[in-house]
Amino acid sequence: VLPGGVHTLRGLDPALRCRVLRESLSQAQRVALERWMIAQRGRASPAVEAVVVIAGDQGDGARSASSSCSGTLSSDDASSVGDERPGLLEGPHFIEAGATLALCDKPLAEEDDADDKSAQLDCSGDHDVEGPAEGVGEMGPKVWAPWPSRRDSLHIRGVLSTALNGVVYHRACRIVNRVGLVTRCDRDLSVILDYHVALTALKQRMSVFGDSEDFEERFKQSMEEVLSEHGLTAAAMGLRFCVKFWSSCINTTLATPLVDRLDAVMKLWRRLATLPRTRTYFRDQLKFWWRSPVEMQQEWKPLRAAYIDSWTAAGKDPAVIAAKLDAWERARMELLLELRNRQRMAQEDQLSRRERCRAARAERRRAAREA
Repeated sequence: VLPGGVHTLRGLDPALRCRVLRESLSQAQRVALERWMIAQRGRASPAVEAVVVIAGDQGDGARSASSSCSGTLSSDDASSVGDERPGLLEGPHFIEAGATLALCDKPLAEEDDADDKSAQLDCSGDHDVEGPAEGVGEMGPKVWAPWPSRRDSLHIRGVLSTALNGVVYHRACRIVNRVGLVTRCDRDLSVILDYHVALTALKQRMSVFGDSEDFEERFKQSMEEVLSEHGLTAAAMGLRFCVKFWSSCINTTLATPLVDRLDAVMKLWRRLATLPRTRTYFRDQLKFWWRSPVEMQQEWKPLRAAYIDSWTAAGKDPAVIAAKLDAWERARMELLLELRNRQRMAQEDQLSRRERCRAARAERRRAAREA
């Protein structure tokens, strides 16, 4: 039996957190909590916490879901929302996903993570959101706004939620050895969580192969098997693919265009896999100390060429993409040069102090011998 009082969901054990969300919150409160999470995406606070007040009488269950922010829905609004969207944060879909959506820890730094200043050049801005066209909105004549910026999205452990014209859309996305998989958008979160579970199973199955020679064939075979086990198909999921990689020359994650042809993505993946991974993909911020700028440029050139070629094939202007890469590269090199100069100045100061101390020690020993 859960104790009465106030629980901070972010501070709870994952198993207990799942139990609270499953047993102590009503469907309307789950919807209100999810709406509040979306509302906090633009806040500057790094640690947003939702507080769930659990009544002392467990027979009545949780009576309210509140937070310190004013964006929380009232109980009446939550009830009305719960009637409209019965599938949100509910039942086995949420629990089966391992509580990966609501109030989890920070996303894994390896992937999906938005903290790496992911620069995708319209990669995530695909316009396949379902909804009424211009002039046929539910509330009268209406024009759909452009695809929202990053501040209008909430990305937590492979589930991307986006608010567009007051409607929240969701999609699942995972990265399997630099191959990005993105599903279609859907308003029903339970459907996207099913997709997320399937993509996570594929990632776990492919984790043992790495950059093997038959990676492409194993990937295709494993994807077909996993989707078949979950009763899904790539077409039904609206599955699309891209290649993501990172380079120390720009300190930014780059993504190729999203396409539905897996063969084209695998061809580009093999092109990048031939490059030394230890020099290309490891995020070593001190690489500039032991590798010269010329060597770093030689490693960056094939990545740059592959990235520009992929977007050129998608119809983008290569001059525009090259200009953006040049700007990122200049900013990164200026920062690395400044850090390198500081480090060298600190080394010179340390050597000079060491010489002064050595001279002073020798002088003291000489004075002691003369005395």
